[in-house]
Parts: sequence; C-alpha cells; structure tokens
Amino acid sequence: MQTNRNLPPEEFRFGREVQTLANRFRRLGDENLQKEGITISQLRVIAYVSCHGDDPVYQKELEEHFGIRRSSVTGLLQNMEKSGLLEGRGSDTDARVKIVTLTEKGRELDEKLKSYIQGLEADL
Repeated sequence: MQTNRNLPPEEFRFGREVQTLANRFRRLGDENLQKEGITISQLRVIAYVSCHGDDPVYQKELEEHFGIRRSSVTGLLQNMEKSGLLEGRGSDTDARVKIVTLTEKGRELDEKLKSYIQGLEADL
C-alpha cells in the first residue's frame, strides 16, 4: 500500500487553506458580479471608499489596505473611472497624491450590493 507522500506536511495546511478560501471567494464573487459589470476587487474598493464617508481616501491607503502594488491599484482605479464608478483627483496640496471618491453610480452600486457581500461572506 502506498502512502500519501505528495501531501504537504501538516504545518503547511493553514496557508493552503487560506489560499483555497481566497480563490473560492474571488471566483464566486466574480461569477455573480459579472452581471453588474464589476469584479470582486472593484467591489472591495467601492465598499472601502464608501465606509469612509466624507473622509478622503488616498490611493496609497488602498495599496496598503489590500496589500497590492501601486501599479495594480492604478490599473484597478483607471478601469473603475472609465466605468463611472469613482473619480480620482490630485490633492490640493500635493498633485502626486491621488484622492479617490465614489460617483453617484458607485454609491448606488454599493447600496445595491451590500447584502450580497454579507451573504457571500456568510457562505464562506
């Protein structure tokens, strides 16, 4: 009888399970959000900006909060601007600093999908 030599040691199981859960969350989210024309990453940005109310949200904050590179955030925000979900503008004091705000379309989508996110997280 052959043993399960291909299985990773028990101490590596947690990382694998986290990755599996992240992949499942992204896949479920993207499949169901296609009808809205957005991805789970875009929805997460909308929810983050929305929860800050009138407080400014900076691109650098998004990079740090989501743990992604500046180039990835830049591409994500550019696509969202083209879709009319948010606006980015330079700070009044430093044009190199980008402030992100939701458009009316972005706020409406946030309200519409809040319950969807809660249900998806409960399922996971």
